[in-house]
Amino acid sequence: MTRKTVGTDNKVVSLEKRTTTLRSKVLVDMLDYWQDLRPEGALPARADVDPRRIEGALPYAFVLERLTPGVVRLRVAGGHLADLMGMDMRGMPLSALFQHRDRNKLMGLMSTLFTGPRALELELSARGTGTRKSLRAEMMVLPLLDDTGGVTRALGCLVARGALPNPPYRFQIDAARETDIEVDLKQVRYSVQTKTPKPHVPRGELLNGAPAAYHAEFAEDRAPFASKSSGREKATTPTRSRITAPFLRVVK
Repeated sequence: MTRKTVGTDNKVVSLEKRTTTLRSKVLVDMLDYWQDLRPEGALPARADVDPRRIEGALPYAFVLERLTPGVVRLRVAGGHLADLMGMDMRGMPLSALFQHRDRNKLMGLMSTLFTGPRALELELSARGTGTRKSLRAEMMVLPLLDDTGGVTRALGCLVARGALPNPPYRFQIDAARETDIEVDLKQVRYSVQTKTPKPHVPRGELLNGAPAAYHAEFAEDRAPFASKSSGREKATTPTRSRITAPFLRVVK
């Protein structure tokens, strides 16, 4: 794997476990699990992720779906992310966790993660304001295949250090480290989507307590069905003979 560094941290760090003494144990365990799932020359599949194998990391874990090149949403989000934002983050865009000025940078990094493919590590911080203390966090995102073999899913985790008394916390990117992943292009399919697709919903995956299909694309309500005959019907207005009470009343 080839390491690339973006941002203020110019150190090149291997993804191998033996040299990751500064990483959170949650990130290391997540990386080990992802590598165990990965077939030779390919990427792990979303359907192969078993939550029982990463119980210790579940509160910090999330699953991403790439809807379009500029839209990545959280399909599954652990309780730690809810604590950071003060709300359930399932179904929300990943960018909601970040400050506005860093969202374009985030989307650029996420784009290369899905099309590289690459593993991504971020060092994050949230500045303190008033009684809120500053906060530091680490984030790792690893690409996954969807059920069609496309790179549109990702497994990740976010770990913040310290208490979280006053959410929401929105982060800035202090450093970003990317690692190229060697894959056999015959086993991986890339699909650059130009519009929001109808998402495939794996069995048992929920958003806000309901099947994710109910939240597809955050679409507007459908227009009511109108038969062909209904278009021929002419609207009628009440005639004077049908009116039981006058429209105006004169008061002296």
